[in-house]
Amino acid sequence: MSIKAKIRDLQTDKCKFEIFLVNPEEKDNFKIPYVLAIPENIKNNTKLIVETNNRERNSFEENIDYSREDDREFLIDNAIDSVIGNKNHFGKIEFAKNVEAPIIMPILPAVKTGIPYFQQLSRECFEEKDRESVFYRIDMQVCEMISDTKKTLEKMGITLADKIFLNGYSSSGIFAQRFAFLHPEIVDTALIGGAGGTIPMPPDCLESNNLEYPLGTKNYLELTGKEFDLENYKKINFNYYLAEFEEYGKSPNSKNEIGLKAPMHDMSYMDRSVESNTGRKFRSIFGIGLWKRFANQIQEYEKNGYKIRIQIYKNKIHENCNVPEEEFKNVYEEQDFPKSSKNIREFKAIKFFDTLGMALRRFKYLKNQRQLLLAENSDNSYSQKVESIDDIELGRKIEESMKSRGLDNKIETLREEYKNKLSKLEEIYDYPLETTLTSKHVVELAQNFFQTLDASLAYKANSILSGNSRDNNEQFVDLQIYPFKENLKYYQTKYDTNSKGYGNRRIQAMTEMPNENSNDMVIYVPFKGDLRDLYSLVHEVAHSFDSKNGDNSTRKILGEVAPQVLERMLEEFLLNMSPDDKNKYGIDTKKLEEDIRNRRITTFISRYDNIKSFNELQTSSKSKGNRVLDSRYMLAMMYQVQFMKISPENRKNKLTSFIEKIEKDEFEEANKVIGLEIKKENTISRNNYISDMINEIDKLINPISDGTEKTKLREKERDLEK
Repeated sequence: MSIKAKIRDLQTDKCKFEIFLVNPEEKDNFKIPYVLAIPENIKNNTKLIVETNNRERNSFEENIDYSREDDREFLIDNAIDSVIGNKNHFGKIEFAKNVEAPIIMPILPAVKTGIPYFQQLSRECFEEKDRESVFYRIDMQVCEMISDTKKTLEKMGITLADKIFLNGYSSSGIFAQRFAFLHPEIVDTALIGGAGGTIPMPPDCLESNNLEYPLGTKNYLELTGKEFDLENYKKINFNYYLAEFEEYGKSPNSKNEIGLKAPMHDMSYMDRSVESNTGRKFRSIFGIGLWKRFANQIQEYEKNGYKIRIQIYKNKIHENCNVPEEEFKNVYEEQDFPKSSKNIREFKAIKFFDTLGMALRRFKYLKNQRQLLLAENSDNSYSQKVESIDDIELGRKIEESMKSRGLDNKIETLREEYKNKLSKLEEIYDYPLETTLTSKHVVELAQNFFQTLDASLAYKANSILSGNSRDNNEQFVDLQIYPFKENLKYYQTKYDTNSKGYGNRRIQAMTEMPNENSNDMVIYVPFKGDLRDLYSLVHEVAHSFDSKNGDNSTRKILGEVAPQVLERMLEEFLLNMSPDDKNKYGIDTKKLEEDIRNRRITTFISRYDNIKSFNELQTSSKSKGNRVLDSRYMLAMMYQVQFMKISPENRKNKLTSFIEKIEKDEFEEANKVIGLEIKKENTISRNNYISDMINEIDKLINPISDGTEKTKLREKERDLEK
């Protein structure tokens, strides 16, 4: 039995409490102390209130070292104050007095490094394997404290309710939601505040099986040693509340996907609480903005039959948002928040204005980025390099040539034909193909294809596909292949000006680049079951080949060339496969040839949109074009045609050298690798490159007439030879 040291008696305006500090004995299954408050008039079947301490820093705001006696004493004193309260802050006992319920506060440890983050039950809390360690399975230790409290009260003749009332705000709110996720069998009700951005998704909710703990169940069994208890989780009464100005405070160190400072109390951005890639993926599914994400999470719970209620407190910020005592009592007694239709309207208004505000801030951010790019003046700047090739003139000439040959009208006709076969969620470049493939075959074919490249590229590609891409420079590429469902709308993780809007649409295959906070990358490939998955996988993996030094100025210009060239080389690889290999993967040659043609045409249609958008940007302030992306896609189409003229035996070495030059930010050297004379003074060469590109698309969109004319010419040549 644990050792209980009575601290004091506390008389409130409602009832009297005895306050104890409970220290474990050696034989106990918990190793950390807790504070226990017992009301004088406690009744049988009362629910025990459990809330953990939030504190992880001492009075000098230094990280606590739990091995130091002074730091342990500080945590204990702070926990006692949190329960009792003092002249400076509200005590948790003010809640307990209204329901005459006992309350315990486990005194969670903290460590100098801040990891594991015990106050939020982070993933690292499961790494300690020594059962005698004070840091072993904090969640299990809290379970033991609950059992210990029940035994104590049983000796006093009081039997507590089987299940507990979990209470928490901010960090203790995060702890509460994760403790309920881990031990739903002992939780009756959870009242959680200031933790709306990272609500865990149980197995029957969207993407749970693809999200790791603490946001999903992908590695739940591995971490906990047990299956998720869905039946008991659905019985919990969840009650979430947030301050109206929850996003008021901003983090000095974290930025969201569009470069703006992330909310201070949005734990999806805090790597200590949620691993960065898991946080990014979670936001890509439920929304970047905290309010939008909160609403989508609540709706997902409601849709799947969970008991979840919300309350928004007007004119409050995170630091002063306390639940009124009467409302706490209502929730404890399993009544609803005093929610009216006015509150619901207010919540919808907050969500709307949050979304509107995000859109306005995003527009301002992109405008500033565009201006910054155009204003660069360093010797190695983006602006000087694009000026040296005069990409504006290239764009104008390409569109003029297309119109002079009547190809622009043919492109528009084809666009309508292809669009008729697309769902509302699909873009033209994502046109469905006839060759079906399983996800396993997609990965195998990608591995086989990359093996035909230079050894260094083959090695990197294989390490990504096998999930082992951490190299000497500590860059990790997280490959995420997941099923795409037509009836679901995914959320983008990164701005893409080629999309029609931001937010309510599914993730296209895309690569999230390293940033100032992390050198890691994430590759998203929504699996759709046909050949476009293989195209997408090869294309996105190719983006990782030149990314070690980030998105330098050369990469901003030529970053789409290698992925585009590798798509073309992939087509050669597939066409040249042996009949046995084609049979193995269920590939029909005629279907494959038609798929390749459709892929090339739809890719060009999409890239031609970029070219027109780029040209419009030069003349209209209302253009939705993007200076960098549109130019890059335009150049990729031109470069890949020239690349494919190189003989296959030389092309792979040239490609490796080209990628190396991009990575080193050597723009002119990259052009020399493939012999491109692209500078604005090389008028004849530039015109030839434009002509070559347009000839290729002409052959693709006019295959019948082109083939007929060639047949007639060959027949004439044979007649002359005879």
